Amino acid sequence: WSHDDKFLARLNEDAISVYGTPDMGLLDKRSTKVPGVRDIAWSPSDNYLAYWAPEIENSPARVSLMEFPSRKEIRQKALYSVADIRLHWQRAGNFLCCKVDRLTKSKKGQFTNFELFRAKAKNIPIETLEYKEKDTITAFAWEPVGSRFGVIHGD
Repeated sequence: WSHDDKFLARLNEDAISVYGTPDMGLLDKRSTKVPGVRDIAWSPSDNYLAYWAPEIENSPARVSLMEFPSRKEIRQKALYSVADIRLHWQRAGNFLCCKVDRLTKSKKGQFTNFELFRAKAKNIPIETLEYKEKDTITAFAWEPVGSRFGVIHGD
């Protein structure tokens, strides 16, 4: 559900379906095609839907922010050598953190990046926090009130 209960999103194979309330009709009578889409997450404060799709053939994996009801893609980040991505919205909706598990060049090891989208800032800048291959990320969480986050990691 969106933060204001106006929209409901459903993840389909290669598409995202968004329904409007109160009639629960498919928005614009069509789904948004996103090849391979794996996960979606509504902003807790705006009608922004974050989603990610894996690498397909020669196209990189990508994390995108889409505004509803316009379906305008307001920010995107292309990523390579991605094993998995987890989407974490900050409670106030000011930030989206994408925990990106990436493969090393040899494809035998993994390391983690955090891509931090500043959702309320002009042009939605993205900052990257990178951990080395030997650092295992155990957990990530935003503080309940505020803009700080914690990461549990180790060797």
